[in-house]
Amino acid sequence: MRFRPFRFVPFHRLPLRYLAPNLATAGNMVLGLGAVWTALRGEVEMAAWLVVWAALLDGVDGVLARLLNAQSHFGLEFDSLADNISFGLAPATVLACYAQDAGVGVFEGSPQGWLVLVPCTFYVVMAAVRLARYNVQTIELGEMLFRGVPTTMCAGLVCTIVLSLVKHGNPIDAGDHVILLTGSIATGFGLLMISNLPLPKFRRRRMKLFSYGQYAMAGVLIVLAFMRRMPEVLAASATVYTIGGIIVGKRFERAFRLEQQRRLVLAREAEKALERISRADDDEDEHEADEHEADEREAEEEMA
Repeated sequence: MRFRPFRFVPFHRLPLRYLAPNLATAGNMVLGLGAVWTALRGEVEMAAWLVVWAALLDGVDGVLARLLNAQSHFGLEFDSLADNISFGLAPATVLACYAQDAGVGVFEGSPQGWLVLVPCTFYVVMAAVRLARYNVQTIELGEMLFRGVPTTMCAGLVCTIVLSLVKHGNPIDAGDHVILLTGSIATGFGLLMISNLPLPKFRRRRMKLFSYGQYAMAGVLIVLAFMRRMPEVLAASATVYTIGGIIVGKRFERAFRLEQQRRLVLAREAEKALERISRADDDEDEHEADEHEADEREAEEEMA
């Protein structure tokens, strides 16, 4: 994907079409900050829903940028900064506050609290690494696949898992079990973000029926998210999409590499054919030159 190079433009000269996607990105950031403040205030459930809403809003800025032809390096960097807050810092804060509400004593300096804060810090750092790598990495598989599970997907899964636990009355209430759960979630999703697992992007497919089904399912999930209903359905859908997407992505990656190898073999064969043609042309030129020299010698001998 090509972006127009960034240069400073006074605000009154900035084309209006660039304003819409950046406002969506700013809204994403505001929701993330709201989730952090809400979680620290003790309202973990509402904070988790704010992260889910930020995940839904995250796709709007990209759609607007493509529709309005307003893609830029500035927008890419701004989106990454917003994502680091909404899908790095906010989910980690939700996890830590969930453990705090379960009586672990995360913010009270207890030894058990560090067993939650360290994995949550690891999650935030890995989210930043994932976003930075995405910005500078050469996209090997074009516009079809992600490398590593996106921060948006991980944040949505983390928060929907917390919401499901809260909805069902926190079935895991023992302090040691809560520490194990939150630490495993933060560490596991942190590693998934920086992995090389291929995951298909949400794109229009060639099969119209599959595309319609994909959009219909996305519409149902959006409605459930805004109604704050059935977080377990959201968590299950995201999990199935992630696992199934990785399987499909592996097959796509394998096919892509085979196609690359086939093209490389064809290119080498074409290069060898060109070399043979070039050698044949050189031999023919040398043969013609020898014949020309022989004709000149015969002509000189006849004149002599």
